[in-house]
Amino acid sequence: MVIIFIVFLSVGKVTIAVNPKYETKSVDFNAEIVRSDEDSSNKIPGRVLTTVVRGNETITEVDRTEAEKPATGKVVIHNELDHDQPLVSTTRLLAENGVLFRTKDRVNAKAHSTVEVEVYADEPGPAGEIEPTRFTLPGLWQEWQGKIYASSSEPMTGGFGETDFISEDTINRGKEQALNALKEEGKRKLQQQVNSGEKVLDDAIKIDILSENVSVEPESYESEFSVNAEIRLTAVVFDEDSLYHLAEERLRESIPEDLEIQNLSPDRLSYSLEVYDLDKKTATLITHLEADTISKVSADVFDKSKLVGRTETEIKDYLEREQDVGEIEVSFSPAWLKTVPSDEKRIELEVKN
Repeated sequence: MVIIFIVFLSVGKVTIAVNPKYETKSVDFNAEIVRSDEDSSNKIPGRVLTTVVRGNETITEVDRTEAEKPATGKVVIHNELDHDQPLVSTTRLLAENGVLFRTKDRVNAKAHSTVEVEVYADEPGPAGEIEPTRFTLPGLWQEWQGKIYASSSEPMTGGFGETDFISEDTINRGKEQALNALKEEGKRKLQQQVNSGEKVLDDAIKIDILSENVSVEPESYESEFSVNAEIRLTAVVFDEDSLYHLAEERLRESIPEDLEIQNLSPDRLSYSLEVYDLDKKTATLITHLEADTISKVSADVFDKSKLVGRTETEIKDYLEREQDVGEIEVSFSPAWLKTVPSDEKRIELEVKN
């Protein structure tokens, strides 16, 4: 036991490695864009540009769905009268079984002649899929209905099956497509307003939708639709470097003295256009800048005498109370040693970078 105690006094030691704490710090503030450099801590010189664009976009990418739809086919109009008979589109044709059809286009049935025309069922569904038959024109004078009639030689088809369909999602995609096209046109118009050396920054463009109209309602069975829209683009032209230096200054002011900046660059700057005054030609940018920091830790601030007799857990608790530190590594030698030796020379404390 005496020998073990002597060995403990002569070779027992503890090595404590303290790592600095890494932390991301950021600053958020509003930067004002003004026409000239005024005396203000958060103002930088720049200009406000605006343009209005409008257009109509035809959307042909629609969905497909299984649904009832009007059966279609062709009929021949027979005119046995002594005069021509014009027939408008949607003229009613009543089949012998009572199913109503309508003409798709306007036609002129000449006297003692025939003319072919496409027709569709007045109501969607399989009921319109009828066999070849004779049709009367109920809209004509009763005495003429035996002289002007229609007939089909092939069945009507298509009362149920896959068809074009426009859902709410289809319309929303169409709106987005139309607005994106207008945005690109607006950006080109803005670019025409800038002076040599200036740049319109995408991150500093605000889009206001002034009007937006769609030619169809949701749940429509159509193959295409159109979106008519008008938007206003407002952009600021300014020196991005000036904004970065202003943000860097604000960030450094906000970081405590016990932290040291490790990684700071323009790549970590972000901003967006929040408020603008078209009359005063001023704007406000919501600005964000962040940087990586580490805590400034010095081994000299720790009192080794207060570590004597402490266990690993107690060592960590003490050091964390003294300073804002990161990971703490404790190593006893020999391995069976569980507390800090009483001789401070046996305590090795280092701070890693």
